Amino acid sequence: EFRRVLSDLYNGPGDGDDNLSDIVFDQTDNVYVTGSSYVDSLRKNDYCTVKYLQSGDTAWVNFYNGAASGNDSAVAMITDNFNCVFVTGKSEEMNGYYAYGSVLYNTSGWSHWTRKFQLPQIPGDNIPVEVSKHSFTNSFLISGTTTGDSLNSFSSIYYVRIIF
Repeated sequence: EFRRVLSDLYNGPGDGDDNLSDIVFDQTDNVYVTGSSYVDSLRKNDYCTVKYLQSGDTAWVNFYNGAASGNDSAVAMITDNFNCVFVTGKSEEMNGYYAYGSVLYNTSGWSHWTRKFQLPQIPGDNIPVEVSKHSFTNSFLISGTTTGDSLNSFSSIYYVRIIF
C-alpha cells in the first residue's frame, strides 16, 4: 500500500556543500539522515544529523564538531533499542589525524554520550566504515581502517551496554 511521498531539501548553516552518508528508520518510522554539512570557514564541515517525523516535518537537527574544528564527517549510524540514534564518523583531532568520533542522540536530539577512538600506538587516520548493534545489550561495534605511516589495518571498537 502506497500512502504518501515525503521530501525535504536540507541546506546547512554555511550555505555550502551538505553531503549525505547514511539514512535509517527507527522503530516508529521516523527517518534519520546523517553526513557532513559546511558550517563556516573556521569550523569547516561538521557531522550533521537530521530527524524527520513520519509526517515529513523536521523534528531536530544536530551537529558534532570535533576537537580540531576541522573537516568532520559522519559515516554511518544505527538506531538503538530506545529509538535513539548512534552516529559515528571521522573526526579531525588536534594532532592532524582523524579519530572515530561517535555520538548517541536521544529521541529529542540531545547528545547523551560522545566518545573518540584513536589507536595511540599507530600515528595515522582512523576512519570508520560501519556500525552495528547487538540487539539485546544495546552495545555498538564500529569497524573501519587505521592508516599508519607504513601500515594499514582493520580496526574495531566495541562500546558495551550504552543506556540512558
